[in-house]
Amino acid sequence: MQHQNSSSAKPYSSSSSNFRRNRIVLVCLVIMAVMSWFCAMTPWLSDDYAFAKNGAGLWATQVKEYMEWSGKFVGHYMSRVLLSGPEWVHPVLTPIMFMLLVTGGTLLALGTQWRERLHAWHLVMMAGLVWIALPAFGTVFFWRTGTGDYGYSLVWATLFLVPYRMWADRDDFRLPGGALFVLGGILAGWSNENVGMLALLTALGVAAFRWRASGRVPLWAGAGIAGAALGWTMMMAAPGNAVRLAAVAALGQLAFAAGTVTD
Repeated sequence: MQHQNSSSAKPYSSSSSNFRRNRIVLVCLVIMAVMSWFCAMTPWLSDDYAFAKNGAGLWATQVKEYMEWSGKFVGHYMSRVLLSGPEWVHPVLTPIMFMLLVTGGTLLALGTQWRERLHAWHLVMMAGLVWIALPAFGTVFFWRTGTGDYGYSLVWATLFLVPYRMWADRDDFRLPGGALFVLGGILAGWSNENVGMLALLTALGVAAFRWRASGRVPLWAGAGIAGAALGWTMMMAAPGNAVRLAAVAALGQLAFAAGTVTD
């Protein structure tokens, strides 16, 4: 009798697992469809037209900006990709990136037990929280010039922190690739001034916690932290930052002089 009950429970468990997986897939598709519609319906603004001018090519234009105006190489390059590609690039790529952000945020919340605990409502809740929590959601994910800079930067940083979240739960967590995770660190650190530093400090916090508990830091964790530090330093030490600061200071002096003359 017990054998029959055990046998009948297996198909039920399998059916329940398939149903849960199908709901998760359906929710992901719905979220991406909603995002795609808003991306497609968002009109181009004046900044979009100005930022889309890449006469020398995407890479050459971005290098020039790095040397002469801003160190946010990764974010601004992705914005140029959205603006220079076909019209469908933004409505296709940005919903995928947003779904990666939602998934990454959910994994940060659930930790190593995500396989057993993940349900469709988790993704819906996370997507809603991101929408509500961001003070200017449209600027971050619909406005093409801002999406690569703000939205995608948030995605890189969130995905970068997922392995550290798993490591915080399990000391024996292993990440395939080892030293190659330095590339993930560079993307996260070189994304945005605030987000990059936050990702770096969070990873350092987890590493300090694990070092105190076990006295060791695996190769992938150290490589990721080194990459994030390198990326953030490359962004902050860009020659273009000094050029922009001098230009802004000059404008401020002109405004002050004009105000003095007027008075």
